[in-house]
Amino acid sequence: MSIIKCILGPQLYRIYKSNESPGSAYIPNTLEATGDRLMKWLNVIRSILWVAWPAIAIYFYMRACLNEEGIWFVVKFLSILLIGWIAARLSRGVGRWRNPSYLTFIAGWEQVIRYDDDQRRAKFLRLYDFDLHTFPVHMSFDESSFRSTCPGANLAISTQRSTSWSFKGILSYLAAHSFGIRMMYPGMVELLQRMLFPALAEGRQKLIEEHDGQRTRLESRLGHRIDAIFVDRRENAAFPNGKTLVITCEGNAAFLEVGLPFVALGAGYSVLGWNHPGFAQSTGRPYPDAERAAMEVVLQYAFSELGFLPQETMIYAWSTGGFTATYAGMRCPHLRGIILDAVFDDVLPLALNAMPNWLGDLTEHAIRRHLNLHNVDQLLHYPGPVLLVRRTQDESITTDRVDPLSNRGVHLLLALLRHRYPFIFDAETCNAVKAWVLCPSEQAYPCPDAKLLRSYAGKRYPLDIGDNFPAELRTQLGLYLAQQHMISFSSTHSVPLPSCMLKTPWSEAQLAEQDAA
Repeated sequence: MSIIKCILGPQLYRIYKSNESPGSAYIPNTLEATGDRLMKWLNVIRSILWVAWPAIAIYFYMRACLNEEGIWFVVKFLSILLIGWIAARLSRGVGRWRNPSYLTFIAGWEQVIRYDDDQRRAKFLRLYDFDLHTFPVHMSFDESSFRSTCPGANLAISTQRSTSWSFKGILSYLAAHSFGIRMMYPGMVELLQRMLFPALAEGRQKLIEEHDGQRTRLESRLGHRIDAIFVDRRENAAFPNGKTLVITCEGNAAFLEVGLPFVALGAGYSVLGWNHPGFAQSTGRPYPDAERAAMEVVLQYAFSELGFLPQETMIYAWSTGGFTATYAGMRCPHLRGIILDAVFDDVLPLALNAMPNWLGDLTEHAIRRHLNLHNVDQLLHYPGPVLLVRRTQDESITTDRVDPLSNRGVHLLLALLRHRYPFIFDAETCNAVKAWVLCPSEQAYPCPDAKLLRSYAGKRYPLDIGDNFPAELRTQLGLYLAQQHMISFSSTHSVPLPSCMLKTPWSEAQLAEQDAA
């Protein structure tokens, strides 16, 4: 095997358990391990420089270092990094060339790359855990194919705006694209990913070896390659929920390997998990348009490749993942339901609360132009069932930790209910719902007029129910609807949701089905 192929080949992490192998972690020899460690540190330095370059430039300017001597210092520093990178790459390649396990892997890799055979590639992904960044994609997004498998699909939208060349516009652009995106999505920071790598590798191992998961690589319409894993339980009688697919949408520092798929698997569903652009082995950066594009290709894969219908598919999101989940509902109106756990209505109030007051105007400009996660706007376009999960001690999506009503999930609930039932949720009913949030009761509120609600099954929102209702009936019905659309979980923001709480969201159609049964 050519040493060049070993130098340029992908990094191997594990040989999975199979009929041919008992499964084991790949153990590099000393040369390869030394090269790996050096390359990891060089990548960390590169990431830090990329984030900090505006501050470094300002420092050089303030210290009057933007002269020949300062430029020569920068050239020498970058040259040292380049020489170190070349030496590390060579050391790693020579070490691989002398390792029989890697030679076996790279020989199989060459065959997979050479032949355009999806079955061969799927089998190879089942045998090895390795760096996927140069691995061919299984499927690329196609709008016409997407619309053919998702009847009634709405058109894709974009919130990308042209950069304002005003002083505030330039500052907001630099802030959003340097530290802003990393504050909003810390999971894309390479140093954090390096720290979490052992846990991510172990999670992939569990999904593939214990749950017979199939890994795949999807290409969005923006050219980003999305890493995903699918666990199929449709033919397993032990899992009655297996015919329903749950697509998971992770939070801003979460990964499919250690996140929501395990909650959905615990509830017996088939599961399709994926990583944000820029997370783990997904490429790109998690800007709003990139997130939307990733969600689209995941949906297309579920419908056209895996054969699920929209009516058999639920979206389950946690925290920042609510942005892609609500967009999925906006694009695919016939989804079975959306479950939003610890999800906010709009990221701007949270961003303003986290930043100094004197940066408020700049923060708003940066959010609205570059990082606008406005979940409620998207959710109101989805006509299907929705279930919200409120964490009673949530410390991340509240603007005042001692005020339960500052939880932005409560704002999302009220906005949804006011949109869907405008005549029921007047000021008085909304106040009753807020009182219920402040003093949640274990008592289940009965439906005061189930027959009337059933008559609205299948009708488009907003519904005209409640017009001319007496105030007491509006309040009773409002509390019933609030309890159907939101459940409470006594925990902080990051505690995993118990699998027993994952259920199909309520809708008026359920009442009609129960009546028919």
